[in-house]
Amino acid sequence: MAASGNITYSVAQDWEQLPKGYVHRDVAGVAVDGEDRVYLMCRGDHPVVMYDRDGNFRGSWGEGDFSYRTHGIYVAPNGTIFCTDDGQHTVRQFTPDGRLLMTMGTKNTPSDTGYDGKNLDTVKRAGPPFNRPTNVAIDQPLTFSSHLTGGIPANINPAYTWSVSAGRIIEGQGTDTIKIDTTGLGGQTVRATLSMGGYTLECSADCAVTIPLPKIYSRKFDEFPDISRNDEKARLDNFAIELQNDPTATAYVIVYPGRTSKRGDVQHHSSRIIEYLVHSRGLDERRIVTLVGAPREELFVQLWVAPQGSAPPTP
Repeated sequence: MAASGNITYSVAQDWEQLPKGYVHRDVAGVAVDGEDRVYLMCRGDHPVVMYDRDGNFRGSWGEGDFSYRTHGIYVAPNGTIFCTDDGQHTVRQFTPDGRLLMTMGTKNTPSDTGYDGKNLDTVKRAGPPFNRPTNVAIDQPLTFSSHLTGGIPANINPAYTWSVSAGRIIEGQGTDTIKIDTTGLGGQTVRATLSMGGYTLECSADCAVTIPLPKIYSRKFDEFPDISRNDEKARLDNFAIELQNDPTATAYVIVYPGRTSKRGDVQHHSSRIIEYLVHSRGLDERRIVTLVGAPREELFVQLWVAPQGSAPPTP
C-alpha cells in the first residue's frame, strides 16, 4: 500500500501485551507479515516474540537456538521468516510458527576474512559464507563495497573502475560501492572486479558471490472452522480460481478434527470438499491431496496451494 502527502505517526501506549513472566531486553529487529502479525527479534530468553496487530501476544519461539547477538529479522515475500544471528554467524529461515527450514552458514564458525570482530581494518579478504551478518534482503540489488586500509594519501585521487562477470551495474560505478541487478541469475556466480586508478602501483581486487536459486514453498491460501455449507462453497470457489490460474499447482486440503468430533467427521468433510472442487468447479481430482492434522479444540480446515517443485505443507 502506498501513501502520499503528510504521514503522521503516534505512539500506541501499552500496545505490547506480554504475558506474565515474559521480559525482553534489546529488540534487534521488527518485521510484519502479510497477516499483520508483528515479529520481534530479541536478545534474551525468548528470541522471537509474536503479536497480532492489536498487540496481543501470540507466542514465541527460538528459545535456546540463538545467541544473545541476534541482529535482524525479515519476512520474505512467501511469508517465511529470515533471522540473522551475528553471534553464531548464521542466517536461518523459519516458518511463521518457528519450524526451521534452512540454515545458511555454519554455527559459530565465521568465514575466514581476517576480521578480528572489532576493527574493520583487519578484514583482509572476502570469504564465504558469513562473518558477523546483520540482516538479509530478498529481491534487492547485489551490493559490493571496497574498503581502503591505511587511509588515502593527500596526493592520491583514487579512481574506482568496476567490472562484473554477470548482471548489470545499476549504481555506484566510479565510487567505492556498486549495486548490481541480478534478475534471472539464480544459481550463477557473480564476480566483481575492482581496478583502482590514481596509485603508482597496481591495485586491484575481486570478490565472487553465488546467487542462490529461489526456493519455492507451499502457501496457505485460506483456513476456516466448521462453517455453513454456503460459506464453505464461497471459500472453495476462490480456492478453485487460484488453482485454475496455476494449472501445475497441487491443492492440499488439511482437515483437523475437533476434540469432540465424531468418528467419520474428517472423512465426510474431506469428501465433500473434493466433491465440490471436482464436480462443481471442474478441478482434476488428481491435483487434490487431503491430509489429516492433529486434533484441535474444534474441527478446522486449511487450504494450501503447492506450486510445482515445492514441498508439501506439514499439518
